Amino acid sequence: MADTPTQIEVPAETAARLAALAGDQPVGAYVAALVDHAEHDRALDDAAVIFNRVTSADGIREAFARDFGPNPAPAARVA
Repeated sequence: MADTPTQIEVPAETAARLAALAGDQPVGAYVAALVDHAEHDRALDDAAVIFNRVTSADGIREAFARDFGPNPAPAARVA
């Protein structure tokens, strides 16, 4: 499905600011990049909340730090 361009109304001052920030690229491409960045930030925030919820159980955060922290424990060798 192809993207169908649409228009949004913003105050003239906002449109001028977006155009200045966009520089040489089309404003629509700049706004699309802003949306991608915002979606990425939201996904990271959601993942952090889930991670904190999962690791809040007793001993889980310590085990995670031990296994994946700055100095992880060596992996057990399987014979």
